[in-house]
Amino acid sequence: IPPALIVGRFFSAERAKVDENIAIADGISQELEAFIEENSGEDSPLADAMEDDKTTKALATARLKIAKYEDPKGEEAVALGKLIALYNAEATAKKTVKEEQAKLDQLTFKQYGKLTTADVQSLVIDDKWGARFVHGAQAEAGVLTRQLVDRLNELGDRYAETLGDLNAEVARLNARVVEHLAAMGVE
Repeated sequence: IPPALIVGRFFSAERAKVDENIAIADGISQELEAFIEENSGEDSPLADAMEDDKTTKALATARLKIAKYEDPKGEEAVALGKLIALYNAEATAKKTVKEEQAKLDQLTFKQYGKLTTADVQSLVIDDKWGARFVHGAQAEAGVLTRQLVDRLNELGDRYAETLGDLNAEVARLNARVVEHLAAMGVE
């Protein structure tokens, strides 16, 4: 039985908590990347803390010691302090995600021992195969619906003109043919 089925059935709240922590960690990582992007360059506050156009927490910490010595309240010291704070926040968030995922994995593993035959059957038949069957049926129904709509649109375009419109067009063209024949002297 795939662990995801057990998590989905028994531990959805815990999974939501892990997902929430992942989103927080991703947000902090994006904020960190944006801060580095905004403050990197030749004359930027992070320029001296970069090596090969990249910076790390170790480089930022080493440069912060020098920057605090040179100008404790300067732009570089403030930017490096924020950068280190973002690195720390990112590390803490990732650690939290890892711990929460480990707890969820442990709960899932313990749940395997508690499963009854009915639970296993329900998980496999309803959650695994049933979900796959329903998803496949919905996808097939969606494809057939799109094909039907396309065919109806095609038929609608083909038969958009009414019989009365077609008869009027035939009469107009017939009159023109009669005119041309009369002009050529054929009656």
